[in-house]
Amino acid sequence: LSGGLFRQLLQKPFMQFINLVNAYASGDNEAFSRHVSYIELQPLIAVLKQMGETISAQMRSLQQAEQKYREIFDNAVVGIFQSTPDRRFISANLALARILGYDSPDELMHSINDIQRQLYVDQAQREEFITLLEHEKRVATFETRYYRKDGSVIWGSLNARPVYDEDGNVHRYEGFVQDITARKQAEEELAHYRE
Repeated sequence: LSGGLFRQLLQKPFMQFINLVNAYASGDNEAFSRHVSYIELQPLIAVLKQMGETISAQMRSLQQAEQKYREIFDNAVVGIFQSTPDRRFISANLALARILGYDSPDELMHSINDIQRQLYVDQAQREEFITLLEHEKRVATFETRYYRKDGSVIWGSLNARPVYDEDGNVHRYEGFVQDITARKQAEEELAHYRE
């Protein structure tokens, strides 16, 4: 009888507490500010409210950092990318899309489903590049020719590094590409002039 009475006494405050927590978890940020009829719950609710405010502040900070990263990524003058070991783009910025003749990063990523076969003029150079990445862990100024959307060919300078998962396997490659076509043409003209 006393156990049943004790359960009955605890059931209402716990139900009120659970309802408050569920409301807060559902996005009702004012849930903990409402009147709590059981004074015993107030210290616990105060701690949860403080935890919620801390988490909200951290989320705002992360969103601001994401916004800054996104602005840098989207407005960079060099092509920035992330790709998978199976030769697909995970992400690309507008500069890379334009370098390769596409109107948007989305168009580039939807059009290219095999980077080696569709972008590299000399597909063996993609394999050479991946081998260098595996051995050196970072590749700088790797020069190769790429096909643009319209079939024309450009020269690019590729800088990249592999990113590994927890098991030590390559999860993705990330880096940037610069269009060096004008420089290569100038070098060829200079060599021709010297000859």
